[in-house]
Amino acid sequence: MPTWTEEEMETKEENIKETNDITEAGRYAVEVTYTKDKGLNRNGHAYWSIGFSTVDDSSFVCYDNLTLEGDMPHIAFKKMSILGVDKDEDGNYNIDLVDALKGKRCFVTVQKGEYNGKKKLEAYPAKGTFFGYEPFGAVSPKVESEEDVPF
Repeated sequence: MPTWTEEEMETKEENIKETNDITEAGRYAVEVTYTKDKGLNRNGHAYWSIGFSTVDDSSFVCYDNLTLEGDMPHIAFKKMSILGVDKDEDGNYNIDLVDALKGKRCFVTVQKGEYNGKKKLEAYPAKGTFFGYEPFGAVSPKVESEEDVPF
């Protein structure tokens, strides 16, 4: 059992950090800054948790889970390939540890959501994205209709 004093519970001014978390839905250039092997989910499938921060100023954007087993691991596999997991000499994607995702970049489109009663942002499967993910460096020109094309 942990033990602590009244003094240890006091908030010290120097320990208060101002947050610059993103709170608006949108499309952001992000980098994986948090990774954790979460073990098994409630369905008994292995999964990893990752967190994204903006590339330009490190503002936290959102978390996402990558389920590696079960009915749809292909979603996690595609997301990791978009993040830039390298292929081996046989042309297969290969990643052993979730920490290998740290520093990987992509664009992520997020929308407002809620988890356990708390407001949060979550990856949103916007048109032209894969469950909200796009390769970093991807250019998505907006063409409203074929009439907009000048030829």
